[in-house]
Parts: sequence; structure tokens; C-alpha cells
Amino acid sequence: MLQVIMIARLHAMYQGSRTMLLFLLIIFLAVNITCVVLAAIGLKATVWGKQRSRYSLACIFNTVWEVLALCLSVWIAVKHFR
Repeated sequence: MLQVIMIARLHAMYQGSRTMLLFLLIIFLAVNITCVVLAAIGLKATVWGKQRSRYSLACIFNTVWEVLALCLSVWIAVKHFR
């Protein structure tokens, strides 16, 4: 839910840019679909080492999304105040 709020706020920061909205939605869906697939695979294979690596991989994808949103917001803020 928080990610949807971040998309709405970034969309507003970019003055309602349709291309930015599409970019954010595509990245958001790719990250969430990947995490769901990794979770589904993790439920099937309960081998000790593999399950932990899949969970950490899902966390890495979520972290990439958060860093991308942070970079976009910092970039528009610097652009606005310059």
C-alpha cells in the first residue's frame, strides 16, 4: 500500500507526467510480480539454503524499488530548488 502512495506522490511531483506514471507502474508491477513468483517458488522448495537466498533476493528487489523512488524524488527536488 505504501508503494502505491509513493507512486501517487512521485506522479504529483512530476506534474502529472504520463510517461513517469507509466515508468513507475511498470517498475512497481515488475518488482511485485517477481516477489510473488519467488515466494511461490520458495513455498514449493523448502530446502534450507535455497529458501533463504530467494527471500533475500525478494528483499533486494524491494530495496531497489525504494532506492529508485528516493533517487527520483531527490532529483526532482534538486531540479525544483535550483
